[in-house]
Amino acid sequence: MARTFSKALALGLSTLVLGASLALAASTPGTVTAVDDKGMATVKSTDGKEVKVKAGEGWKAGAKVECDTKDGKTECRAAK
Repeated sequence: MARTFSKALALGLSTLVLGASLALAASTPGTVTAVDDKGMATVKSTDGKEVKVKAGEGWKAGAKVECDTKDGKTECRAAK
């Protein structure tokens, strides 16, 4: 009985860890609000935060993007 309980507990914990990892990897949608002459874009995410990122090719104000933040660095790409 203890063996069955241990297997169920291990399966439950591994599912929880995998689910949390996938949730953290989700992209945040945003909109380009400005692009400066140095190639930097200001992006406002749907949660209201504004970040400056390197502008993608052809980006202009109003373009829809998806952003990921990893290790404190935000990177964006054009939305599909």
